[in-house]
Amino acid sequence: MLGIPLHDGDFVEDGQSRSFVRLVYGVLAENWESWSTIIRLIKARTTTQQEKEFVLNGLKSMKGGPTAVKTYIEQAIHYSEQFRQNVLVHQLKQLLDEVMVAEKEKTSEVMLVKVKDLAA
Repeated sequence: MLGIPLHDGDFVEDGQSRSFVRLVYGVLAENWESWSTIIRLIKARTTTQQEKEFVLNGLKSMKGGPTAVKTYIEQAIHYSEQFRQNVLVHQLKQLLDEVMVAEKEKTSEVMLVKVKDLAA
């Protein structure tokens, strides 16, 4: 699909250990339907508020974790800028900020728990 082999070196297929390449392919496959619809809406000459909300909600619900979600949002911003969807660009940048803040808060909470565990 992307020219990336499904086998990436010293990969042991034991059902538990998944290679990076398989993880990437999995994320792409899981998100393909939503992503293709999002791109189609971004490329449209006009979009309704409901369609813009679909784009935002679709991006928030992308599978693959925070890094994948941020990457999809960044790509959506890039495409929205190319197709001069200025309102959508603004909304997507706000969404990216929200996702990044939420990730930082989660990271801080995890670090706090680890510090408490070490102190105990």
